[in-house]
Amino acid sequence: MLRGLFLFEALPGEHLESLAANSALVDYDAGLLFGEGEPARFFYVLVDGELSLSKRAGDRDVETTRTSHRGAYCGATASFIENPPEAYGFSARTVGSTRMIRIGAEYLGRFIRTHYPMAVHLLQGMHVDHEGVHQIVDQQRRIQAAGTLTAGLMHGLNNPAAAIARIASHLNTIHHRDLQVSTYGRLSPAAAAVYATFRSDASRAVQAEQISPASALERIQREERIDEWLTAHGIEQSWVKAPTLAAGGISVSWLQVVADTLDCTDSLSELDAVLSAVADRLDTLLLVKELAAASAEVSALVASARTYSQVDSSPLRQCELNELLDSTLTVMASVVGDGIDIRRDYAANLPPLRCYAAELNQAYNNIIQNAVEAIKATDERTGTITVRTSLFDPGIVRVDIIDTGAGIDAAIHDRIFLPFFTTKPVGQGIGMGLDLAWRTIVGMHRGSLSVASQPGNTQITACLPLELGSPEPHPAAP
Repeated sequence: MLRGLFLFEALPGEHLESLAANSALVDYDAGLLFGEGEPARFFYVLVDGELSLSKRAGDRDVETTRTSHRGAYCGATASFIENPPEAYGFSARTVGSTRMIRIGAEYLGRFIRTHYPMAVHLLQGMHVDHEGVHQIVDQQRRIQAAGTLTAGLMHGLNNPAAAIARIASHLNTIHHRDLQVSTYGRLSPAAAAVYATFRSDASRAVQAEQISPASALERIQREERIDEWLTAHGIEQSWVKAPTLAAGGISVSWLQVVADTLDCTDSLSELDAVLSAVADRLDTLLLVKELAAASAEVSALVASARTYSQVDSSPLRQCELNELLDSTLTVMASVVGDGIDIRRDYAANLPPLRCYAAELNQAYNNIIQNAVEAIKATDERTGTITVRTSLFDPGIVRVDIIDTGAGIDAAIHDRIFLPFFTTKPVGQGIGMGLDLAWRTIVGMHRGSLSVASQPGNTQITACLPLELGSPEPHPAAP
C-alpha cells in the first residue's frame, strides 16, 4: 500500500519495509484526529476519505485546508529536524469515515535523519526560514492594517474637526456681538419688540429650508435679490448679511415686512440693528445645524472604523455585505486619494452573509489597495474603482472590484494569488496582499476568487457562500 502513495513511491524496498513495520493502517469515524497544542506524537497519511485542517485564531478555529487527495499528509511533519516542535501546530479532523496510515513521530524523525541526512539539512534550513518569514509578514500585515485604520480615521476626522473648530470660533464672535447689543443698547424698545416678533419667523424659515432646501442656483439668485434690497435700504455690509439671510430661507418680501413695521421709527440704524440681530440668530441656527452634521460625520466614521475592525463583535456572525464594503472604503479614503473616483454599485436587499467580518474586510482592503496602485501606475494617475455586489446564485453573493488601471499581464494571471509573488520593485511589496485575500475568501470562507484583466479594465471577482460549511470551494464566476 505504501508504494501506491506518492509520498513513498520512490523509496527503496528496504526503506518501505521498515516504514511498513513501524506504521499502522487505522480507520477513523468523523471527528477530531488531533488538536492544536497536543503532543505531536504521530504523522498521518490519508488513504481514503476526507481531512480538514484548522488553525486557532483568537477564540475560534479557522479552517485552512480541506482535502480528499490520496496521499495528503499532516501531523508531526517536522519530526526530522533538530529539536522538533513538541506540539501540533494546528488541528485535524476527519470528515466522515476516513482511513489513515499512522506513523510514530519519533521513529519517522530517526528514519529520515538516518537515511536522508542531506535532505534533512536542506529542509531544516527551509523550515527555519519559512517560520521566520511568516512571523515577519504577519507582524507587517497587522501593522499595515492598523496603519490603514489610523490613516483613514485621521483623514476622515480632519474635515469635521476643522468644521467644529470654525463653528466654535464663529459662535464666540456672535456671542460677543450679542453682548455689545445688550451693553450699548443698539435696539430701542420699539426695535427690540420688532426683533422679538420676527425672531420666531426666522427660526421657522431655517426649519422650512431644512425640510425643502433650495437649489444652489435658487440660493444664489435669492442672495443677489437680498443684497440689492439691503443696499437700496442703506444697510451696512450688505454683502456680509445677504449670504446668511439667503441660507436661512429669508425672502425679500419678509425683509420688506420688517422694514414696514419699523417705519414709524424712521431710523435706518434701527432697521440695520434688527436685521443684524436676525442675521446673527440665523447664523447661530445654521452653525448649530452644521455642528450637528459634523458630529454625525464623526459618529459615522467611528461606526465605520468599528465595523472595519469588528471591535466587540463575534468573530463569526451574520453581516450586511454592503455595510462591510462601505466601512472598508471609508477607512481607505486617505489611501484612495483625490484622483480616484469610487463608484458603489450595490445590489439592494442582499441576504445577510455569515462570515469572519474582520478578515473579510482586510481581504477587500488588499484587493482595493492593489486597484489603487494599478491606477497610480498609469501616466494620468487618475481613474475609477467600481465596487459591485450581486446575488450570483440563491446561496452565493458576488463582489466585483473593477479598476481602470494599467492591467495585469495575462501570463501571470494564475500566479497573482501565490504567496510572495509581486510585480513591484524590490522593497515596495512582498506579495502577500492577494495571497491573504485568497486564503481568506477561498480557504476560510470556501468561496472563489478570480481575475480578468486588460489595460484599462481589471476585474477581481469574489464569490462567497451565504453560509459556511460547503465541502468544496464554489466555482469562480465567469
